[in-house]
Parts: sequence; C-alpha cells; structure tokens
Amino acid sequence: MAFGHGSKARLYVHTLDMSGYVESGGVDYDVDVAESRPWGADFVERYTGHVSAALPLTGGGYDPVTDKNADATWAQMREATQGRPYAFLPQGDVVGRIAHCGVIKPTSPQIVAAGDDIVRLPVGYLHTERHDLCRVLRALAAGGTSPGSSVDNGAGTADGGAAYLLCTAISGAAAELTVTVEDSADELDWDPLVAMTALTAVGSEVKTVAGAVGQYLRVSWTLTGTDPSATWFLAFGRR
Repeated sequence: MAFGHGSKARLYVHTLDMSGYVESGGVDYDVDVAESRPWGADFVERYTGHVSAALPLTGGGYDPVTDKNADATWAQMREATQGRPYAFLPQGDVVGRIAHCGVIKPTSPQIVAAGDDIVRLPVGYLHTERHDLCRVLRALAAGGTSPGSSVDNGAGTADGGAAYLLCTAISGAAAELTVTVEDSADELDWDPLVAMTALTAVGSEVKTVAGAVGQYLRVSWTLTGTDPSATWFLAFGRR
C-alpha cells in the first residue's frame, strides 16, 4: 500500500502560494446534530443540520524579504467579509488529484516572535462558507498547451458544481487570460461548461454551474497580449 508524504501538500489562497509558509494544516469538518426525545420512542432521534469546515494551520514563517505572507494575511483580515477562494492539496498539485476548495474567512491571525525561534505568522483558522471536494484540472504553473489533460470522474453527475480559478502572476503588455472548463461524455466531443471571468491582473474567482456535468473534464484557455505570461491554477468540484 502506498501513502502520500505530507511535504507534497500545497495551499493556495487567493493570489498567493502559501505552501512555503505553512508547516502543517488540514481540514476540520463539523456537522450540527439536533436530538429529539419523543415520549413514545425508545431511542434518541438525531437529525443532521449545518456543515462547517475550517483549515487550522501552523507554522507560517515570516518572510522578511518580500513580506508576501504578511501582506496576504493582512489583506485577508481586511477583506474578511468578502472572503477569498483557496485550494488545499494534501497529495500535491497534480492534474486529477484531490483539492479541498472553498471561500475562506480568516480568524485569529497572530505574529509570534520568540528569542530562540524564527518569527512566525500563522494565519489561524480559515473558515469556509462552502466546501467542495474538487479535482485538479490545471496545476499551478505558467505556460502549457491548451486544452489541458482530461480528468475522468468515472461517470457523469447531475447536480452541477463549482470551478475555482486562482492566478498568482500575470505579466505582459495588455495581457489577458481567458479560461473555460469543458466537459464531455465520451472524451471526444467537448462542450463549454463554465467560462471564467477574463483576468488582466492577478486574482481569483469561484463560479458555479447547475445541472448535468459530463464524465470527463478539462480546461481550455487563451492568453493574449505582448509577451504574455500567467501562472494559474484551476480545480472543479462536483456537487
């Protein structure tokens, strides 16, 4: 039996690859359960309710050269009411692998400076409004050839899903990145499923789709402009 090593895990939040700042993390799930004790029943009846998810993180070494992680943490606190897309990849960033995605709202960030340790900037718990179990359709990278590799989900589904796009870098005069998620029933004929908003600067977005989603998924894209380059990631979660 093979197991994945934790050092392969990755965490992307909005426009920042936070993998180099986190030492450990995971996804915590909580399901509210209400109890009923009717007089005429012999057992307690339990009913499941709301589901919540959070990412508790540790580590977060402070980067004194670029301040990227400090800037990102502060921006998350400033925009906490808005939330930002994230992708947690416990098995690494590889097309077809699992990605835990959602829209985070951070709580309890802190800066810790100890005399015998590095300065740490843990971002606390990242609570998510909605959590999707996704598959990576595009690993975080620049370049590549469109369309990307297809991912087989074994069968089509009927309840829609959500696409998570995170772009950490884009450059070039008048550069514009346009990304579309496509689906197919047979891996031969492809149809557009979700068209993401065109990006001319770093950014992130979540777009949902209702209805049927084909068995196979892939991304296609165009990158226009003068000497354009873009580093981006996309995952799709079926619902």
